[in-house]
Amino acid sequence: MRRLRFNFDFLTLGIAATTSQVVLFRNILQSSLGNELVIGLVLGTYILLSGIGSFLSSRIRKDDLLWRITFAFPLILMFATGFSLIPSLIFGLMSGEALDLWQLLLLSLVTIGGAGLVLGVAYGFLFQFVSQSEGRVSNAYFSEAVGSAIAGIAFTYFLATHASSVQTTAIVALLYYAWLWGRGVLRMKSALFWMALSLVLLLSGSTVEKWLLQKNMKGYELIKVVNSRYGRIEVTGRGGETAFFHNGSLLLTWPNPDFEHVEALSHIPIYSAHNPSDVLLIGGGPDIISEILKHEEVRHVVFAQPDPEVVKTLSDMRIFPKDGRLEVVISDARAFLRRSDTKFDVVIIDLPPPMTLTINRFYTVQFWKLLKEHTASGGVVAFTLPWSFSYVPVELEAMNVSVRNALQTVFQHVYVFSDGENLFLASSEEVTPEKVVAVMKKRPVSTSLVSPEYIEYRFSRIPFFEDETFNSDDDFHPITVFYGLIYWTLAFSPSLRAAFLRLSGLSFWLIAVVLVAMAILMIPFLMRRRRRVTGLIVFTTGMAAMAFDVIPMLAFQVRYGYIYEAIGLLVALFHIGLAAGGIATAVLKDVRQRHLLLSEFAILALLVAMILMPHLPISGIYLMAMLGGAASGFQFPIAVKLYEGHAGRLYAMDLFGGTLSALLVSAMFIPVIGFMWTIAVLVMLKSISALFAAVIT
Repeated sequence: MRRLRFNFDFLTLGIAATTSQVVLFRNILQSSLGNELVIGLVLGTYILLSGIGSFLSSRIRKDDLLWRITFAFPLILMFATGFSLIPSLIFGLMSGEALDLWQLLLLSLVTIGGAGLVLGVAYGFLFQFVSQSEGRVSNAYFSEAVGSAIAGIAFTYFLATHASSVQTTAIVALLYYAWLWGRGVLRMKSALFWMALSLVLLLSGSTVEKWLLQKNMKGYELIKVVNSRYGRIEVTGRGGETAFFHNGSLLLTWPNPDFEHVEALSHIPIYSAHNPSDVLLIGGGPDIISEILKHEEVRHVVFAQPDPEVVKTLSDMRIFPKDGRLEVVISDARAFLRRSDTKFDVVIIDLPPPMTLTINRFYTVQFWKLLKEHTASGGVVAFTLPWSFSYVPVELEAMNVSVRNALQTVFQHVYVFSDGENLFLASSEEVTPEKVVAVMKKRPVSTSLVSPEYIEYRFSRIPFFEDETFNSDDDFHPITVFYGLIYWTLAFSPSLRAAFLRLSGLSFWLIAVVLVAMAILMIPFLMRRRRRVTGLIVFTTGMAAMAFDVIPMLAFQVRYGYIYEAIGLLVALFHIGLAAGGIATAVLKDVRQRHLLLSEFAILALLVAMILMPHLPISGIYLMAMLGGAASGFQFPIAVKLYEGHAGRLYAMDLFGGTLSALLVSAMFIPVIGFMWTIAVLVMLKSISALFAAVIT
């Protein structure tokens, strides 16, 4: 009965931790135009504070003190959720203005970090308590992982679309107070009071969230808020103009869009193509679709948009064009192209700059090759990137050149024209201003800006690149993401720009030298000290586990496109693997050092196998995610048994490793040194910890 109670404790904590993490994570990203650095910082803050909490749990000697601390979790979560919805109000920013890195760090610390700190205390204390009373933590580890998997699936398939963040927080609070009541921490009257308060918040959550968001959108009337699996959509109005925000970024304004961007990106490519019958639009919205449909020669327009709520919201606002030639495809564009046989005469990409791994997939050599297979003879591909004639920082030039170099490896003719932003045109045939002007005069349409004179002017504005040797953008060496990250720091945290520019020269061999040097320096500290070596092993496994969680998602997106359900399934499979690995240790009747070494070899083997990830089928990627979780989950209960110290401290080492990995792997290593060398770094890191494990066997 006691063991069952502990299992339920960890199941509840797993559900609460994962749900609160996802809710706060999404809210914070709304205000930060999240790139990989932002994602790593927010996730790292949560894991780091959880680790600190777990470490501090070793100082707690009384059960009642633990329950007093954990009682504060729902209150902290409610505060954090509200706080995360109004950052512009708190920091005095304009509506739509992104947080800088220091504001983001502060917001993360007081919201997701605060929740993580309390949960870390609870985890660390309970792991130690189970270890002392039961002798094993495998069942507890299994229950925690199952709780995380349940929360991930529930949020992906239900809560993300049917509940606001405030309502989701209220659901977690209800569950948590019921758990504390069952634990005997809360008396019935107190429990009923707090549960009733949570129920009121659940019923009024949508209204409360809209009120908070309205406070955050100073100067705008908040017309509508829609939660989707892909984020939050906000529709605002001011002065007769409607603005649509998606995940904090401006999607479009209506009825007065950015005419120069919209008209140049739509009309110039259509006039450049031989026969613009079939058009594919990736990104964008009703503004650019309306311009494309002005051309009678266009017979079919495919609009690829993965978020169905974006299309539904635009349709409900009655600004989505109604035209029989328009086909809306609810799909990631790469996934759509892989299953489509259509060859398009014009492909227009209206996406943000490649500042994240998810967006960067539409600017790489592999994507251009896929696109060329679906581009008709004489067809044109067009997109824009940021630029300036007055001042061009090196990272902005690097972003443009790396994308252009990737494009030139696939298309015979590539043109770049500038005027506030760079317009890229790529085709298998030559495009000249004379041809484009002649076609425009033959097939004129009503425009506000584009004219024969404008086309001649735009074709004459050719940007000068001082350095044309930057590496081509690649799916598995997405260096353009790092250039975009540096460009982001220039706008939001310029004090960090110089440091990030130096990091762009990072290489595997430099990292390898640093790792070897650190290993040599650690020998006196670790030799004949089993507890310290065990801590190092768990720390490096924390880093590897984060990679097992992140890298399969990257490989899946590259191969098959961003499919929300599949990404959610990958995360769930990783946690199922953690649970299975944890419970598998129950078969070990007598845990010995060789079992820890065996788990090290298993993790090493899986890291090496990840080199095959780009070539695996879907089932193989799913299997790798689950096996990675299983290997990581198998090790922790063994390490706790051998540690001979407070389990909370060991759990903290696991979390500290995850923190470092969250900051380095996707934000630094994969973009700068590439996928393969990142795997090599992790293999080297685990080889060092395995060597120390072998020495003390």
